[in-house]
Amino acid sequence: MKYQEVCGTGNSNMPLLKALQASQQSGSLNISGFDLFTLPVDILEPDSKAFDSDVSWWETQELGKLIASHNKLSCLPSAISNLTSLTVLDLGHNSLTELPEALLELEQLKVLDVSANNLRALPEGMGELRSLVRLLCDKNRLLELPTTLGADQHELADVSAQGNEIGQLPPGLASCSSLTRLNLQGNRIAQPPAEVIEGLSGLKDLNLRQNRIGSFAGCDVSRLAHVSVLDLRENGLRALPPEIGGCLSLVELHAGHNELHELPAELARCHRLSVLDLRRNKLTRIPAELSQLRLSLLDLTDNNLSTVPPELGNMTTLRKLLLDGNPLKLMRRDIVSAPTPRLLEWLRNKIPDGGGAVGARDSGAAASRSGNIFGEDGAALAADRVSKLFAASSGVAALNLSDSGLTEVPTEVWENGAQLGELDLSQNKLAGVPPLRLASCTRLTGLDLSANRLSSWPLPEGDGSLPQLQRLSVASNPINAIPGNAFASCFQTLRRVDLTGVRAAGAMAKGTLARLQVLEELVLCQVLCSRSRAPGHGDGQAATEAMHMDDWHMGWGRKGVRLFKLVLRFLLSPLRNARLPLSPP
Repeated sequence: MKYQEVCGTGNSNMPLLKALQASQQSGSLNISGFDLFTLPVDILEPDSKAFDSDVSWWETQELGKLIASHNKLSCLPSAISNLTSLTVLDLGHNSLTELPEALLELEQLKVLDVSANNLRALPEGMGELRSLVRLLCDKNRLLELPTTLGADQHELADVSAQGNEIGQLPPGLASCSSLTRLNLQGNRIAQPPAEVIEGLSGLKDLNLRQNRIGSFAGCDVSRLAHVSVLDLRENGLRALPPEIGGCLSLVELHAGHNELHELPAELARCHRLSVLDLRRNKLTRIPAELSQLRLSLLDLTDNNLSTVPPELGNMTTLRKLLLDGNPLKLMRRDIVSAPTPRLLEWLRNKIPDGGGAVGARDSGAAASRSGNIFGEDGAALAADRVSKLFAASSGVAALNLSDSGLTEVPTEVWENGAQLGELDLSQNKLAGVPPLRLASCTRLTGLDLSANRLSSWPLPEGDGSLPQLQRLSVASNPINAIPGNAFASCFQTLRRVDLTGVRAAGAMAKGTLARLQVLEELVLCQVLCSRSRAPGHGDGQAATEAMHMDDWHMGWGRKGVRLFKLVLRFLLSPLRNARLPLSPP
């Protein structure tokens, strides 16, 4: 079926036609959101001449990236196998009911996204895609994953099958040592096979939330030696295995909303553990050994605790201790709901034989030694502020922590990242933002990191990992360099970028801005550019409506620095056609 047959010939289809023509030169085609019922065969036939183009044959590139998400596709033509150079295929948010075996002939495919379709099964030969790095099949009706998945795929690093009806892990994953992230949230897994769990030696992030796992009996979870984030919430889990103490890389353990009655003392061996979520269980006691950990968050909300070990008061790194909803006998209500510093002080004073002497420390020194992220002044106030912001389990849509003296992002922010729509961290003292944690904020539309101390680029590298981000400000930061894939995480949605005062913006490599498909405003105030062209000039993103470049210094070798105050407006014209004047207007 040709382009005209799929979309008609009216002027309303010109954007799609232009996208098809542009793909000949760029090797990348985005036809997302065009309400297509099938893929135009023109793109599946390498020698097709169904539409005119000014691109010469020697300028053409084979299609390497095809984004056809958010359409109405119900089937995928077997001619997809003609796209032998394809490395990225995004078919998410369609109506696909099956995938053709021809898909397995795409030997160079690295990323496959078939999320939010009506698939009941993936091709059994999925393990034949030897180059596959990332497989996304969330929100389908899958009953299982292909048994060969991961068996002979030495590049496979990320598998996400959230929101399906999967009852078991495929045995092929047992030999997939390259896998670092496995997301199986919202399935029907009751007993993870020991051989699979023990074979995932390279795994760093394991999400088994909302399954039916009652126990890990017969499974040596200590083999998960590199796991840093483990999510076991909402499983009906009756006990944590003692072997969990062997997960020495564990940083976050989420085991809330289960049936836990006690905790293994071996958990105290996880010396890197920072976040321990145990809310809404049936715990009757907490091992005193937990006080050896350097936790930042300990959530014991809604359990059956009548007492807590006073030794917890010595956990000087603890920023947030939650005890609400427990039948505590010796602790007044005002103490239970008090800010964490006061609660810890109360516990220290209950330690026998003067063990509460820690409470006599100078408050400023204590804040300094506790890993306090708010600076020495007002530490308790700031910690209480974050605690109240996230008191509701549903999180908040917008979070403003501007001018809070932060030296690092509070863990509570990442815990509620999936609910965040706007995040303002401007005017703080942040030296860095962990890109992998930022990638968890999949609903983020606005991010303000201006006026901090960032030295490295904060956004994650993964394609589309921030799929809704529209506004970004990193103004007034000493960023050393802006990588060529700086905007890969939000290239389809980013509309406004503020790089005011970021010197590295003056040395952006050609092509850095090329992928920003809907960019409307680029702010480059006070940027020193060493080239006689705009940063990213020649990129070719369309519809750049306004570009502000106040106080832009352009260096021209020995002729010295000339100062221009420019306000350039390009109405619906590609940036590739922009030219800076060589003399003041």
